[in-house]
Amino acid sequence: MKKFDLVVVGGGPGGLMAAKAAAENGLDVALLERKSFIPKITRACSTMVLSLKEYFLGERIRLNTRDKLLTFPVNGFSVRYDGPYKNFYSWQIYAPDGSRIVIGDYEKNKQMGDEGRLSATIDKETLLTQMLEDCEKLHVKIFHKINVVGVKKEKTSVQIIGSNGEIFEGTFVIAADGRNSRIVRALGFNRERVWYGTSSVRGCFLEDVDFPEPESVIKIFIGGNRPIPIGCFFSPRAAGKDREYFAVTSTVNVTADHVEPFEYLLKKSQFSSWFKRVKVGRTLCYAGNMYSPIKKPFRDNVLVIGDAAWSQEADVTGAILSAFRAATAVVVALSDGKISEEGIYPYLEWWKKNYLEPIEHTHLIRNVLLPYVLTQDEMCYYFKQFRKPLPSTLDPYSVPRHIAEATKEFAHIIQKERPEILRKMRIFAETPLDVLLFNHRRYGFPSQNCYNF
Repeated sequence: MKKFDLVVVGGGPGGLMAAKAAAENGLDVALLERKSFIPKITRACSTMVLSLKEYFLGERIRLNTRDKLLTFPVNGFSVRYDGPYKNFYSWQIYAPDGSRIVIGDYEKNKQMGDEGRLSATIDKETLLTQMLEDCEKLHVKIFHKINVVGVKKEKTSVQIIGSNGEIFEGTFVIAADGRNSRIVRALGFNRERVWYGTSSVRGCFLEDVDFPEPESVIKIFIGGNRPIPIGCFFSPRAAGKDREYFAVTSTVNVTADHVEPFEYLLKKSQFSSWFKRVKVGRTLCYAGNMYSPIKKPFRDNVLVIGDAAWSQEADVTGAILSAFRAATAVVVALSDGKISEEGIYPYLEWWKKNYLEPIEHTHLIRNVLLPYVLTQDEMCYYFKQFRKPLPSTLDPYSVPRHIAEATKEFAHIIQKERPEILRKMRIFAETPLDVLLFNHRRYGFPSQNCYNF
């Protein structure tokens, strides 16, 4: 058994970034991944940069297409990316009758080109391939098909135990193994978090979709007579032709049928004319637990990053940023001989300042819960009141604030015509998430890992 300076668990954007950043500073790094081929995408993911329009997590990310780089100028690093990308200029959220809330003025933003885009989708397989190549050039030891089953703290190191008895020892460990992290569960972090439930996602590749404003990301709340609300999110495919999208249906009830609502959307809904020529390709699925974020993502010389420590999706952006900060903190800690919480304190401060303090984590989950509170008729009425685009943003945590501010302008109309809507929305805003989701939490599985299915 060889001891490494750093063992990274997880081969996604976060894990690869952590391994790369540590190896660039001369550390001896091992990266463990359960898949046999890291770049292959096996779970539903729309893969966009969050965000190219504004600051996010204290960073002002840029897509440098001239030099084929995704750059992080505030933190002073870049990631190689020479793959395709697709700009999008608005975010449009539709009620079942076609009423919509528009975030970003599509025509105005599109006329500005790159400067007007909310952001862009990228090809995740290309990104992972190039990050993996960089790690291999930096002599990171890559171990595939490693299923982690345990974590053991030694006096000055940590042992990661695989299902076949493999043992990998590191002075530090970075857990980058996603929302259903086995490392997080093994270390007991989840016992200290609020569990909101288990969400399920089904994604598929689509060709020949005829959206009126095609260079947008689209969210449609699917109508019809069904007990469990389903939303469908469409993002332009970076690696595809024009009018190719990745479509994702999602729900906070893992017993929900994803296929029937999606077929209804394509063939019978208000929006079916957009899908007359559609071709449906490969399907990917995923289920994941929703927890409150980890307040201090460090225990027993293990640093937790990205989705493993957050409440939902930290996104590619969040994974890369937290990985860089965690890896550089490890480098400095080892250089200073501080093999302790004191040594990696800069990462904990960064996490607190950029994740815990400025971001209300429940907003991202509440974004999808409106159909659980309003009837379809009430939702359609409410969406009709939005007569102009909201400010351009892709930040899912600030969108609820913009919607609330816009609602104030016509709240007196709703109060006069449909007062029950304001009453429900007030209750919705004030009720804890675990209470709102009580009837759906019983179908989840907080003590288990969730798997692709």
